[in-house]
Amino acid sequence: MQPSHDQKDILNWLTLGQGNACCKAVAGSGKSTTLKMAALRLIEDGLTPADIKIIVFGKANSVDLLGKFGEEWRNSISTLHSVGWSLLKQHGKFKHRPDLINRFKYRSIAVEQGLIGQFGRPGTLKELGVFDKESDFTKILDLMRLTNLPATQATIESLVQHFELAPVWKPDLAAEAIKLVLDIGEKMAVEGECFDFNDQIWLPVKWQLAPQTHYKFLLVDECQDLNPAQLQLSLQLAGQGRILMVGDPNQSIMGFAGADHRSYATIVNRIQAKELPLSTCYRCPVSHLKLVRLLYPHINIQPTATAVKGTVSRMNEVELETVLKPGDLVLSRKTEPLVTLCIQLVGLGLVATVRGKDIGESLKHDLGAISQMPNFTYATFLDCLGTYQAQMNARYSELKNGDQQKSSLKDRLDALRAIYKAQSTAQRVSELEAYITTLFSDDSSSITLSTCHKAKGLEAERVFLLRPEDMPLVWKGQLLWQLEQEHNLIYVALTRSKQALFIVGDPEWLR
Repeated sequence: MQPSHDQKDILNWLTLGQGNACCKAVAGSGKSTTLKMAALRLIEDGLTPADIKIIVFGKANSVDLLGKFGEEWRNSISTLHSVGWSLLKQHGKFKHRPDLINRFKYRSIAVEQGLIGQFGRPGTLKELGVFDKESDFTKILDLMRLTNLPATQATIESLVQHFELAPVWKPDLAAEAIKLVLDIGEKMAVEGECFDFNDQIWLPVKWQLAPQTHYKFLLVDECQDLNPAQLQLSLQLAGQGRILMVGDPNQSIMGFAGADHRSYATIVNRIQAKELPLSTCYRCPVSHLKLVRLLYPHINIQPTATAVKGTVSRMNEVELETVLKPGDLVLSRKTEPLVTLCIQLVGLGLVATVRGKDIGESLKHDLGAISQMPNFTYATFLDCLGTYQAQMNARYSELKNGDQQKSSLKDRLDALRAIYKAQSTAQRVSELEAYITTLFSDDSSSITLSTCHKAKGLEAERVFLLRPEDMPLVWKGQLLWQLEQEHNLIYVALTRSKQALFIVGDPEWLR
C-alpha cells in the first residue's frame, strides 16, 4: 500500500506527534485502508494488536475490516455494542444466556407497571393524557439513554423540541414514568436478568465501566455518527491512551436517530484533537466530484491523478426499468419510488430488493393499524387506508412538525398502495406481510434499491438517483440541522458511483 500525501501526514503524526487527532475524511477516501495503515504503523512502533482497539459501525463493517486486517486482529476490531456487552459481562456476575438480550425489555416493563396498555386497553400514560401514542414513551426513553441525559422534565422538553417529536402534554409525569422504568431496567441488568441493545451502550457509561487494561491507542471509524453515549463509551475505552477518530462531517445523516449532528466538531473540542485531512476520493470519477464541489464548495474532495472522467447523465423515469442490469444501485430519498420500481423489476424476472428490513417492518406496522380500522375487510383495504391517512393527518396537524409527519406517512402509505395493487391474487393482510418480507433485505441484491439513508458505505459502477426532485426534502418548521442533513444526503448519493451516475429526473439543483 502506497500512502497518499494526506495518509503520510497521518502516519507521521502517529509516530512523531502527541495527543489525539481527528481525521476529516471525504467520501471514498479509503478510511478503512487508512485505519489499516495506522494500525500497521503502530505495530512497527512496538505496539501489539492487544494494545489497539478499532471501533467500527455495524457487524458487517466489523467482519469486512477483519477480512482486511487478518485473524490476529479478531479481538481488536469491534462495534461499540460488542465492546459494551463485553464490559457488562466482565463486570457482572451473570452467565451468558441466549435470552439475556430482549429488544422489547423496556416496553415490557412499562406494560407490567401499567404505564402502557395491552389487549386493546390503554395504559395510565394515555389515560392521563401524557402521550397521544404509547409508542412515543419508548421512543423518548431510548433517546434519553442515547443522548446520555437524566430523566427530568427539562430534558424531555429539550428532546421533544430538538428531534421534533410528538408533543408530551405532561412532561413532569412522563419524567417520573421514564425514571421508574429505567430504574427497574437497571436493576434487572444488575441482577443479570435482561438487557436490550441500548443497554449495551448506556449501562457501561452510567456505571463508568472500563476494560481491565486500557488500550494504548483507540481508532474509531465513522465518528460523525456517534451519539453522546457512544462518544462517552469510546473515551472510557481509551482511558489515558491516544485516540485517532476518522469521520466525514458532511456524511452526518443519523441525527434523527439520536446521533449528535455536530458529532465531529464536538469530538475535536472534547479530545483537543489535531485535525488531519483525508481529501482524496478513490471511488468517484472526475465529473462526479466536480459536480459535488459545484454544489458544495466547502467540501474539499479531490479525484486521484488516475481517476477516470466518468459520466453524469439525465434520464426519464420511464426508461429506468429497461436499462437496469445486475450490479446496479438505485437510490431515492423516499421509500415508495423504490417499492414501485422493485415490484416492476421482479415482474420482469429480475432479482431486486429494497435495502432495509426495518423499513419493511415499519410498513407492516401501518398495515396492522389499517387492518384494525372499524369495518375493515380486505376488499375495502384502499378505502380504509384513505381513512387511516385522513385520521393521522388530522392528529399531525396539531404538531409543530406536522408537515414532516404527514410527508413520511404519505410515503409509507403510497408504498402500501403499490404493494396491495401488485398482489392482485392476495386475499389476506398476512399475504401482504409475507410479500413485504420478500421485498426488503439488509443484504445487497443483483439490483439493489436503497434509500439515501441506507446507502452510506455502498458503491457500484452505475448508480441511479431516482426522483431527485425530492432532495433536499424540506417541510414547514424544519430545523437548521435537519436541512443540513438533507443536503448531506445529496452528497452521499452523488458519491456512490465508480463510473456512471444517472440523474433520473430534473432536480433544480442540477440545472
